[in-house]
Amino acid sequence: MTIKTENLWPDFSVEETVISPKTILEEQIQFLGKGTKNVLTANIRTETFENGEIKNIFQLVAPKLDGYKYTLFTLTQKDIRPFPCKFDGEKTFSIKNKETLIERLRVVFNSDETKEIIKILISQSMDNPKR
Repeated sequence: MTIKTENLWPDFSVEETVISPKTILEEQIQFLGKGTKNVLTANIRTETFENGEIKNIFQLVAPKLDGYKYTLFTLTQKDIRPFPCKFDGEKTFSIKNKETLIERLRVVFNSDETKEIIKILISQSMDNPKR
């Protein structure tokens, strides 16, 4: 015997989607590759925990250096909600929304420390042209 009821679920065809921190980071990876002529790239390693936390670890990657990875920062969400999240890099910050994250990324990507790391990775990668 089949019981027939009406669909009690809402319409899931949401026009306005939530942009996650990971999506923003993935877009920045494309810009990094273009800016370094693909000498460097980056990846995001995502870890989930039983307490509901989601951690996105942003790593610079030098393919010509046997895929050497340098962790630049991590973003940790308390649960599935993208914001607020915690930014851990040279310093720790609370990120309350997409705009705050974009501003923090701008500061980190343009910091002297990050620029120096990128220059070193590019230089060492150019020393290994056969890979």
